[in-house]
Amino acid sequence: MDNSQNKPDLRVRRTHKLLFDALLLLIKEKGFDSITVSEICDRAMVHRTTFYKHYEDKYHLLYEGSKAVMGDFLASIDFLGTPYHQFTAAGIAPPRVVSFFNHVAEQKEFYQTISQIPYVNIFQRVLRDYLTEHIHLLLSSGQIQDKKIGMPISLITHFIAGAMINTLTWWLEKGMSVPPEDMAKNVALLLGHGVYHVPGIRENGAES
Repeated sequence: MDNSQNKPDLRVRRTHKLLFDALLLLIKEKGFDSITVSEICDRAMVHRTTFYKHYEDKYHLLYEGSKAVMGDFLASIDFLGTPYHQFTAAGIAPPRVVSFFNHVAEQKEFYQTISQIPYVNIFQRVLRDYLTEHIHLLLSSGQIQDKKIGMPISLITHFIAGAMINTLTWWLEKGMSVPPEDMAKNVALLLGHGVYHVPGIRENGAES
């Protein structure tokens, strides 16, 4: 089999990785704001002209690099598998949610690095883009229609994505002290049974 057609793609991916890895190292050393494209290229040993063939600036590199890390993982998840409630009813954390938190734990250094960058909440932006896409796919697969539920599916999608992003941010800030499996189970319970139902709170604020 002739693999010659794959070589350019592999070279491009290698260049992307070299540049993004260099950026992450520089962020840890000196913060994001003071980093220059020249410093990134010097650290990655990639020419500036090559950099500008792929990215507009360091912000573009940050976004695309972060998206690639999350995208490779999210693409491997079966978002259309067994519904959450079938797992939570049995007291089991849904595998795809466990996989998500395990992925973050495995990539702890990466997530902690980008979550601290004040560039227009890059961390939230990338996660929002991917989560809303996949959550929408999950909801749409169940033949849910706006008219039947009385609200736009996109509203539900952004509500869940926002909850996941803020929960993940909290987890990172707490040093991931809660095990990934427990985080997955808790999040699935909250999403599957309702934020008020889980702690036993009625709508009027009184405990049940």
